[in-house]
Amino acid sequence: MIAVLAALILVTLAGCALTRLIDRELRGAAFFGSAIFIGCGYAALMMFFLTVVHVEWSRTVVMIALLAPIALLLRRPVFSRPRAPNPVDVVILLLVLGHAVFATWAPMYEWDWFGIWGLKGRVFFDARGIDWRFVQTNISHPDYPPLVPLLVDLPSVLRRGWEDRWIGLIFTALSAAFLLIVRGTLREEFDSDLLAAIGTLAIASPALNLWVGLAEGPVMAFGCAGLLLVRRGLARPSNASLHLGAILLGLSAWCKNEGIALIGVTVVAALIVSARRVWRLWPAAAIAGAWMVTRSVYRLQTDFLQGDVLDRVLFHLKQLGYVLHAFIVYAPDLRLFWIAAFLTLILFARQAWMRERFLTVAVLLQSSLLAGQALATPWDIRAHIEFAWNRLPHQIGPALGYLCVVLLIPLIREARSESDRRPARLDLPARTPSPTAPTT
Repeated sequence: MIAVLAALILVTLAGCALTRLIDRELRGAAFFGSAIFIGCGYAALMMFFLTVVHVEWSRTVVMIALLAPIALLLRRPVFSRPRAPNPVDVVILLLVLGHAVFATWAPMYEWDWFGIWGLKGRVFFDARGIDWRFVQTNISHPDYPPLVPLLVDLPSVLRRGWEDRWIGLIFTALSAAFLLIVRGTLREEFDSDLLAAIGTLAIASPALNLWVGLAEGPVMAFGCAGLLLVRRGLARPSNASLHLGAILLGLSAWCKNEGIALIGVTVVAALIVSARRVWRLWPAAAIAGAWMVTRSVYRLQTDFLQGDVLDRVLFHLKQLGYVLHAFIVYAPDLRLFWIAAFLTLILFARQAWMRERFLTVAVLLQSSLLAGQALATPWDIRAHIEFAWNRLPHQIGPALGYLCVVLLIPLIREARSESDRRPARLDLPARTPSPTAPTT
């Protein structure tokens, strides 16, 4: 546990220094959430680069690389006096602590951990670097990006021994980092700590991803956080948040292949809102492109692109009723959340298009792609939906929840303000006529 906590502290400090270089205006919870993401991404890409230049991983080399950015904090401190938490913040903190207990209650148990993510991490650690030959020949889904196994390896390198007992804390930290960005951006949005905390609490359930050990949580955290920061950047004249959000989107592509699709979706949504600033998202393309080149060099093929993809899609479209039935039967977890979220979008569709066009387009497009990818599966489509559909939508779920929050809270505020402006009605007692004076 000490190795995992030490790794998280080091990457957060390194991330604080690097985040300040990228966005000097970001403050508060959003800054610290971004710092965790940037630090984790920096650590993973650093270990990838060491393999590229044929330098074996060691505690000394990794520590030097992590401490180098931290030296910048000595010249330009980034810490500010925190605000006093409110009771809702305490509830959110308890939920995060509960997730940490869940993530470390027992060793990993998911098949994908033993067959993909954890297996890669253990092989890379034993080899003191990425073993591309093993990835090519001995593992399922060789095309999956390596950021999650590299983060898993970081505490083991610092400890000089394999560490998988407490590694779930890394997945908790990424979910918590996303909630910090939600808390910070909502604080800017509503200028109210209480409303920001309530909005964050509403998103906590889908954000605290329970598939610990898999890439679902990291790709969700990096991708949704990137969307929120790009949204923030599009609303401001400064491009710093655009660059920061683009970097997180690029790192999401290093978590799982759906992160690559999210970059394309973000570009389309940004084109609709501000076409002249789309090119500011170039860091996402650059970071994701580095992985695409690596995947091409080592010929890491994906199952979905093998054979005739179009024939498979057309074949499954002919079974549309069968496919839709499978989607309904094997609906994603947290069904009440999805029902409430999509009902909100339907009821307030006009406000979503007028006020939150970027986030609305991005969420709906990514949700469609996540559902549509089942049509290209080379396996039995019902089995694919059964084993994947319960968790895949959660990659975009927190962004959908955020969209509902920023739609509903302003409407509630407007209704309350209108009610306060109405003159109060006074129920006065009926006036009794005065007795008529006698005439003389």
